[in-house]
Amino acid sequence: TMTTSSELDGVEETVKTLQGKLVGLDKKEKENVKKVEDNKKALKELFQEREEIVEEREETIQQLKDAFAKKEKLMLKLVEEEKKALKKREKQMEEKQKRDKEEMLQQVEEEKKELKENKRVWEGKGKKFSALL
Repeated sequence: TMTTSSELDGVEETVKTLQGKLVGLDKKEKENVKKVEDNKKALKELFQEREEIVEEREETIQQLKDAFAKKEKLMLKLVEEEKKALKKREKQMEEKQKRDKEEMLQQVEEEKKELKENKRVWEGKGKKFSALL
């Protein structure tokens, strides 16, 4: 009976050890399950955040495309306005040159008339002077 009693004690000790080990493993498993759940939640949040980022990125790209299109349109409009302004300046320059040319021709005609008048006056004075001689 001594052997049986000490064997029983040994088996009881083994049972206690194994029970303690099982409690520890259960605790570890629960912690592990909790970590897995936490990680799933965090992963879900990360995927949601990534989705929002992708969506915002797509919106930003569209806004950028719109801005570039608007910029191109405005630049084309500006070029057209500059062309019109240039044509207007060219026309004004042509008109000014035409006026200047007409004024010069008029001035030349007036000077010719003046010269003819002066010549006539001097010829008249010359005849009077010759008559005096």
